[in-house]
This record gives sequence, C-alpha cells and structure tokens, in this order.
Amino acid sequence: MLKFTPIEYSLTGQNRASTYEVVFIPFRPETGFTALKFDVPSVKCDYGGETPTEISNVVDDMSDDVKMVGGCMCGAVRYETTGQSFGVVHCHCHSCRKHTGAPVVTLAGYKQEQVKFTGDERSFYQSSQDAVRAYCGNCGTPLTWEGDGGELGPIVELHLSTFDDPDILVPTAHAFYPERIAWFDVADNLPRYEGFAELSPLLCHGPISDDLPSN
Repeated sequence: MLKFTPIEYSLTGQNRASTYEVVFIPFRPETGFTALKFDVPSVKCDYGGETPTEISNVVDDMSDDVKMVGGCMCGAVRYETTGQSFGVVHCHCHSCRKHTGAPVVTLAGYKQEQVKFTGDERSFYQSSQDAVRAYCGNCGTPLTWEGDGGELGPIVELHLSTFDDPDILVPTAHAFYPERIAWFDVADNLPRYEGFAELSPLLCHGPISDDLPSN
C-alpha cells in the first residue's frame, strides 16, 4: 500500500471491494485536518511502477470560513483567502514556467470572491486573451493567474509559496505534464494530466524516470 511520510496518524479499512488507507495530516488547530483517500487497485504507469488509480480528498475538515494569508516578498501586496481552495496543482505549462522562471509552479485555486487583496495595487500582465497574471510592481514577486473558471466563474490561482503557511495546502495532481522540462520531475505518485487536472486525459501516476538525470 502506498505510504506517505512523514505522517502523524493513519488507519486502514475496507470499503466494499476496495481497500484504502486514510492518512490524517494535522494542521493548525484552527484548520483541523484533511483526510486523503488512497485506493489500492493499481495500474501500470509509463515508468513501470504500480500506483493507486485514484488519489482524492474525501474528507476535508477545514472550515468553510478558514482564512489564510500571504503576499509578495517585500510585503507591499498582501492577500487573504476565505474558505477552501478548489484545487492545489503542480503546473508544468510553458506560460507558468516563464512567468516565474521556475521548472514547475504550484498553484492554489479560489473563486474570485474568496480572495481579498490589500496594500499596494497589483501590476498585471495579460498573458493570454482570457487570463492575466498579477505581480508586485515593487519587488516583482509573481502572485496569481486569474481568469475564467467555467462553472466556478472568475477564479484566482495563487502561487503557493506566496502563502505565509504553504504547508497547509497539499497538491493533488500535475497539470500540462507533457510540457514539463525533460530533465525535471517531482518524486510523488500524483496523477499527471495532459492539460488541466481532471479536465483532460490522465497520462499516468508518478514520474517518468527514464529521461531524468542521475549520478
């Protein structure tokens, strides 16, 4: 069975035909914990390993009005989120990598009304016809991707490391995996999607290790 370490508490059980492990990841007292479900039925991925077919949040005890805060490097732009993120994803797309200069970007998504900005006004760059990317005009910190979230309405996706306490937000998938830098991958068993997570074909779970550097 897939094990994630470090963990504080875990239990195993049976749910009809599926065996599962629930891992409780303690957070701060005001946020409670999140329980993650790992289904045992496995598939062979491109890199040859066996991984769970589904990794999903099945219980989330974070309050609907829980607040998180963050901001840019110099502190001129600050923000506060209210409620749960609808998704935390590693994005490998060319645009996100260009915006940050990083080999991969991790974003936490919220409905527009869940995010309140304070301090200096953000600067914006229109990176595509329907989306803008915000950054601090003083220190240059990349802050958001903002655009149409379909049924969710306007959304704001915040760069994870701009949160004051990013450990609370746990990624659940990889997006635009074919656009990743060939020599880079993340050592996890999360699902890798061709495009947007859960809205495009699932390619595999876990990294493709054949073309990664080694000593």
